[in-house]
Amino acid sequence: MNLAEAIGRIPLIDHAPVMLLHCYPFVRNAGYLATVLPHVYFDVGLTINHVGTSAVAVVRESLELAPFGKVLYSSDGIGLAELTYLGARQWRWALTRVLTENQQEHGWPADECLRVAELVGRANARAVYRLP
Repeated sequence: MNLAEAIGRIPLIDHAPVMLLHCYPFVRNAGYLATVLPHVYFDVGLTINHVGTSAVAVVRESLELAPFGKVLYSSDGIGLAELTYLGARQWRWALTRVLTENQQEHGWPADECLRVAELVGRANARAVYRLP
């Protein structure tokens, strides 16, 4: 085997996790990438602090295309500590609205809504970042 063949066999990317952060307004694009690429995950945290009641639409859109195991919570609390708190509060409010709508209007079981909330809120980050 020559050097070119040997180099050609070296994997360039060993499916290291890729995190797409702050994807607004490209939420659908990020969702698509997370769907077709097994090592891609994303969040829409930057947006939540800035869009007010439209946070529901942003969270809904983030859950429409991507697998639930690929979306991560983010408050994007940068700067003031209050922004971390407000981002977390806004995210929980928006996620609750979206999952309640799915349960009431689309027949999702309550256990499935809780599972999605657990995945997005904690479990996905623990898996991606290999946290205990």
